[in-house]
Amino acid sequence: MKKIWLVTAALAVLFAACGSDDDLPEPEPEQFVRFNASGMFSGTFEGAGGAEYEEDNEGKSLVLRFTDGNSFLLEFVKGPEDDFPEMPADGSFSLGGLGGDADFFVVLTDVAQGTAFLGNTDGALVVSSSGGAFSEGTFEFTTSALTNPDAATEVTAGVFRIAVPE
Repeated sequence: MKKIWLVTAALAVLFAACGSDDDLPEPEPEQFVRFNASGMFSGTFEGAGGAEYEEDNEGKSLVLRFTDGNSFLLEFVKGPEDDFPEMPADGSFSLGGLGGDADFFVVLTDVAQGTAFLGNTDGALVVSSSGGAFSEGTFEFTTSALTNPDAATEVTAGVFRIAVPE
């Protein structure tokens, strides 16, 4: 009886292993970011995140925040303003460094090295689909660390999808 049970268990494991779903596409997470970086901060990065409203002594802001929890933190900040900024509608938005006059300022942090890139920044965030529960689009920019403004980091092929905050 034990032999029959062992053979049955072994066959069940074998059939489960043969029924692999390796040829099926992986489902996309509901919220994600992907981008390439080259320069002082380099690599191909993937993570998750979302949009949230923040308030401090300087005003109210909308922050699109993404991370993989280990190597990067990427934030697009609109504000501070007197009232909470709305989620951007479809269109192209300028990206700049801290204190600039762009639509959003960007902070890219190399978490492993503890370096924040928020100096000289120039680029664009394009929202291709907004409305409903999600917003998605693309981005590209060049930035530098405040401590070394001559050493640029270029971010290309950025894509994102986030839930729209209420």
